[in-house]
Amino acid sequence: MIHTIKKYLNSHPTLTSKEIIKKIGYFDVVSFDMFDTIIRRNVPEPYFLFEMVANQITENMDMVSFKDDRIKAAQKAKESVWGKGREEVTLDAIYSSLPGKYKNMIEQLKKKEIENEINSCFPDQTLLEVYEWCIKNKKIVIITTDTYLPEHVIKKILGKCGYCSYSGLYISCEVNKTKRTGSLYHFIKSLYPDKRIIHVGDNIRSDFLNAKRCKITSIKVAKYPLRTRFFNLKNVSRQNYSQYSNLNKVINYSLKPDKSFFYHYGYECLGPLLCGFCKNLDLRAKRQNIKKIYFLSRDGYLIKKVFDILYNSTDRKTEYLYISRKSIQLPLLSRCESLEKYFLLNGTKKKWNYEMFSNRLGIIAEDKLKVWEECGLESTYRFKAEDIDKNKKIYLFFNCFKEQCMQKSRESATLVKRYLQQNGFCGNLAIVDTGGYGTTQKCMEYFCKIYDIDVSITGFYLWLYDNPGLRAHVYPFCGSTSYGGETLITELPLTSKEGTTEGYDIAEEGEILPVLADYEYSYATQMQGVIEEIQAGVQDFARFIKDAIDVIPMPANVTYANVKRVSRYPSLFESRMFGELMFFSDHYKTYLARPQKIHYYITHPKNLYQDFANASWKIAFLKRLFKVPISYYFVIKTIRKFKDK
Repeated sequence: MIHTIKKYLNSHPTLTSKEIIKKIGYFDVVSFDMFDTIIRRNVPEPYFLFEMVANQITENMDMVSFKDDRIKAAQKAKESVWGKGREEVTLDAIYSSLPGKYKNMIEQLKKKEIENEINSCFPDQTLLEVYEWCIKNKKIVIITTDTYLPEHVIKKILGKCGYCSYSGLYISCEVNKTKRTGSLYHFIKSLYPDKRIIHVGDNIRSDFLNAKRCKITSIKVAKYPLRTRFFNLKNVSRQNYSQYSNLNKVINYSLKPDKSFFYHYGYECLGPLLCGFCKNLDLRAKRQNIKKIYFLSRDGYLIKKVFDILYNSTDRKTEYLYISRKSIQLPLLSRCESLEKYFLLNGTKKKWNYEMFSNRLGIIAEDKLKVWEECGLESTYRFKAEDIDKNKKIYLFFNCFKEQCMQKSRESATLVKRYLQQNGFCGNLAIVDTGGYGTTQKCMEYFCKIYDIDVSITGFYLWLYDNPGLRAHVYPFCGSTSYGGETLITELPLTSKEGTTEGYDIAEEGEILPVLADYEYSYATQMQGVIEEIQAGVQDFARFIKDAIDVIPMPANVTYANVKRVSRYPSLFESRMFGELMFFSDHYKTYLARPQKIHYYITHPKNLYQDFANASWKIAFLKRLFKVPISYYFVIKTIRKFKDK
C-alpha cells in the first residue's frame, strides 16, 4: 500500500508548462527546486553515476562495490554531523568517509563524479519553458536545492542546461540550511520579506509540505512524469519490473512533449531495442577480438547509425556493405550441385512463386511468365526448395534460361569478389543484419570458401528462425516463429532510402560500385515521413543514453518488451496507425493490416480469406476487423499450430 502511494505521488501531477505558468502568475518570487524538477539526469537514479565513476576509473574496479561504498559513505558523513550544528554534508566530507582502500584515489574519484554529474544533466523541457516565461515577465527567479555538490558545480550544471539569469542560488551545503528541515524556506523569506513567494518542486515533503508549513505557496510536479505512450509493467515479468521501470524513467525524463505517435514508437520501443542490441554487439565483439563490423544494406542502415552514436571507437572499423540475398546468392549458382541446393540456402520453410524464383536466378526476360505457363506451371503455383528436384516442370523452365543464368552467375562472382576485397572483407569480422534464416551469411561463407577469401564471419541478428551451422548471436529472440508483427514493425523502419542491391558494376576508375534497384517507397511520401519520424526517435534516444549505456542494464526481455507488446497485443489505435503502412517483399506490395468493413466480408467471404492470407500483420488485421477485446495473438498462434500439424 505504501509503495503504491509513493509510486502515485512520484508520477503525479504531470503538469504542462501552461498549467504551471497559470499557477505562478500572481507571485513575485518563483523558487525552483533543482534535481528532478528543472534538471534531469540521463540515469534512472543518482547511484547509477557512482557505477559510471568506477567503470571509467579502471576496468579492475567493481562497479557495484564502489556504488555501495559511496552510498554508505554519504550516510556515514550525515551521521557524523547530526546534532553538531550542520544540516547538510559536503562532497568532501562524503569522500573522506570512504573506506581506506580508496585512499590514493579520492581526488580522482571525486573529480570523475563531478564530471559525470555535469555530463549527465539536461533541462526538463516543460520547466525550462516555465523558467523562460518567468525571466521574460520580470519575475525574481531563485534556485533552491538540497545537495552536497559545491556551488561551482551547480553553476556549471545550470549554465549547461540553459538556466543563467536567476537572481539567487541557495545550496543547502553552502548555507547550512535545508528544505528538508524547513530552515532554508525561513532563510528565503527573510531575504524577500515583502514579496509573494511560490516554490516549485517534486518532493512531497521537502518541496510541497515543508514549504506550506513555512507559509510559502508550493506546486508539486511529478518526479517521474507520465509522458510515455507504451510503458506498462504488464509488458514484463515480475523479475524484470525494476530494470524495466528504470529504463522507463530514463525515457520519461527525456521525452520531448508534443511529438508524434511514430516518434514515440522510435524513442520508446525501437530505440531501447536497438541500443540493447548494439550494447550486446559491442560486448561480444570485444570478447571475440573483432575489429571489423560490416552492417549489411539496407536493414543495417539504422543499426549502424545507432552503433556509431554509442560507440565511436578508433580501434575498430565499422562499414556499410552493399550486400543483398540476391547479389551474394546469384554468384553461387554456377558452383552449386543442383538447383534445389541453391534454393535451400534460403532455408526449408520459404515458399516460392515464379516471380521470386525468377528474380533469385537473375531472369529478367519479359516473357518469363509465358514461358512458365508453357512449361505447365500455373502463375499462382507456390513451392518449397525441397520440391524443386521432384518437379521436372520447374527444371524445364530453368533450362530455358540456364545459359544466360550461368553466364550472369560467373560474371557477378568476379565482381562480388573484387567488391569484398575492395572493402577489406577478410580475417575475423562481424556482419550485422536484421535476421530471418541467415541466408546472406550462409551465402557469404560459401562464397568465401569457394573463392579463397580467408575470413571468419560472426553474424549478429535481431532474430533468427533457423541457423544450422552458423556462428551467430541473436538479440532479442531466436528459433521461434513470429506470430505477431514484431519482425515487420521492427524491420520496416530500419531501412535506408535506397533500393536493394541488384549486383555490381565497374566504374571508370576501376572501383566496384553497387547497382541498386529503385527505392520501393520513392513515391510513398507518407511512408517516407513515417520512417523518418521513427528513425529520428531512435537516434535521439541513442544520443541521450550514450553516456550511461554501460551502467543501465538492457537485457533483451526488457528492451524488447514494448515492441513485443505492440506487435502481439496492439490497441485498436496502434493497429490503425501501423496497419495503414505498406510493406514490400519479393516484388509484392501489401498493407500491414488493412481489412475491409465487416459487412463487406459477410457478402464476400472469399475476399476475407484472401485478404487475411495477404495481411502482413494478421493480429492487427483481426483487431481492426472485429474490434472485440480478446487476445488475437492467441487466435493466430492456435491457427498456426493447427495448420502445422
